[in-house]
Amino acid sequence: MKTSIGCNTLYPAGRLTSEGQFTLPHQLRALEVIAEAGFDAVEFSHAGHLTPEELQQVAAHARALGLVPWSVHAWRPLAATAADVETTLADYRVAAQTAHLLGVRVVVVHSGGTMAPAGLSERRSANSECLRALAEWVGPKVVVAVENMSARADWEFIIELVDACPLPNVGLNLDTGHAHLGDLGVVNAIRMAGGRLRTTHLQDNLGQQDNHLPPGQGTIRWEEALAAFREVGYTGCYLVELSDCPIGREPDTVGDTRRAAENLRALLAQAGIDR
Repeated sequence: MKTSIGCNTLYPAGRLTSEGQFTLPHQLRALEVIAEAGFDAVEFSHAGHLTPEELQQVAAHARALGLVPWSVHAWRPLAATAADVETTLADYRVAAQTAHLLGVRVVVVHSGGTMAPAGLSERRSANSECLRALAEWVGPKVVVAVENMSARADWEFIIELVDACPLPNVGLNLDTGHAHLGDLGVVNAIRMAGGRLRTTHLQDNLGQQDNHLPPGQGTIRWEEALAAFREVGYTGCYLVELSDCPIGREPDTVGDTRRAAENLRALLAQAGIDR
């Protein structure tokens, strides 16, 4: 079976400073950049501000380019406190509609809150309420995937959160760059996720900042990481997450996207993962 590779949409006109800059023409061009690089799937990074009609145009353009609408990123995290729940749920109703109009298979979210003992019980309750609601609203054919950060304890919390959800359409998103920055570690994060892993944010860094470099341009040991993906039986899209507002350098949408596709294809081949 052919292994799918994907990339997120990047603002094609310089540095993105607000979501509103990413207009419909920019969205369409971003998809073309991804297809021209040789990817076959896409994550929509900034789509929540588009109208329903625009979202349908974006989805149609992706399909016309041969791109699978794989995932969309919902940027508001799962509520950290009871006071955040109402606002979060309002945003998630929009996110669910966005997911349906784009025709994606996965909605990626972060978990709000910290591991401070005083607020952990409230975080768990608020996170759980929002995760369950979003999973219900997107429906059984779409997965809500919660993303890791850099701390092992936080990843353990997220895994327990997903395991406790009574709905089957919840899982995990593995961000390699985040895992590389703390005590979590990429290989360990993948093994901890196991069969819960439903999608990826493959990106590299030098172990100091969340640089969102193309895979192979930082210090992550990709041979070990890809072996771990195989070990846990991951069969989803190998999706790259780059940045249109990178730290410490100017954005290079076309160059980064092309390098990411070239590097990822080479790394997958070296790992014996079928393309």
